[in-house]
Amino acid sequence: NFVFVNAIINANKKVNLTWATSGASNNDHFDIEHSIDGKNYEKIGNISLKQNGLSENSYLFTDNTPNEGENYYRIKQVDNDGNFSFSKIVSVYLRTGSSLKLFPNPASNQLQVTLPGNANWLTIYDASNRKVLQLNTHQKATALVDITRLAKGVYFLEIETTTTKITKQFVKQ
Repeated sequence: NFVFVNAIINANKKVNLTWATSGASNNDHFDIEHSIDGKNYEKIGNISLKQNGLSENSYLFTDNTPNEGENYYRIKQVDNDGNFSFSKIVSVYLRTGSSLKLFPNPASNQLQVTLPGNANWLTIYDASNRKVLQLNTHQKATALVDITRLAKGVYFLEIETTTTKITKQFVKQ
């Protein structure tokens, strides 16, 4: 039985998962599972069960490659006979220093965009959520975006990475 499950972001922008179990008898190991949408999980590691006869055992697993944005975790406790149960789902939101930056804002002719390392697409939407511009940004650290053709107003610049979407508002003057 799971006593608790916690997820915290450590000083190195990694995620420490801690949990404790009690009354473990027929258990074999734990699979640590990760998701970016809270629905589809993949195994990112496993830990053998402590067999020390204590009524409560504590565990630690560090996710060294969490995603920018929301990260969901669950622990799968697997028994010797193959039966298993899941812990509750815990989540953390990670902001790295390499997220999306725009300059200048407001802008008139050109936007300089600093991109996260795994950015694939840059899309600009108008205030009515209509797509007005899209660029492939694969493998680029920065992009200069010509916005001279856009009408004055509020726009939303969205960066799509392999794992998430990041949106920033800007003003065309």
